[in-house]
Amino acid sequence: MAFHSRHSAYGLIVGLEVDIASYELPKSVVDIERWQRRLFSTRVQWLHIDAFDKWHASRAFEYERRKIKELATQLRANEDFIKPVLARSVKALSESERIAWANAHITLLQRMISVVSDETALFVAEEEIASWRDIAAGRIGHFDQNTFYIRYDPGLYSEIFGFGPSDEMEYKAPDSNR
Repeated sequence: MAFHSRHSAYGLIVGLEVDIASYELPKSVVDIERWQRRLFSTRVQWLHIDAFDKWHASRAFEYERRKIKELATQLRANEDFIKPVLARSVKALSESERIAWANAHITLLQRMISVVSDETALFVAEEEIASWRDIAAGRIGHFDQNTFYIRYDPGLYSEIFGFGPSDEMEYKAPDSNR
């Protein structure tokens, strides 16, 4: 049975049933989602570095600290490369593409809300829905997605975007000759 989400043509939930599984997203939306996923992946790795710094760095071996420092340098390069590409790509989206992108994420967040019981995760998901509505309305172009509480259903994500949520996890920005 396909998951049904409730969206209007403007990305706000008003009662119109849309079968997201039968709705093919424009290539531009799938492309921008790949950049979004790469940024999300980078931020997840920053979360891991933060945890390492808090709980392990004081007793880590020198080679571990060196590896973490190398990873941090690469992550910084990734973010420096991805953010402007993502900003330009979002700006280039048509209104209908922007709405489709936001609706896809709202659908994923609604699915998450339907199965999660953690109150903080529910609060964060509701806040993210509000941010995606702002993107759909053109009020903002991007926001930093929560990398700790937000976990999309991988099957639904793949169904919507045509690739898995972890398919872009090993991204490395091109050398910028710094």
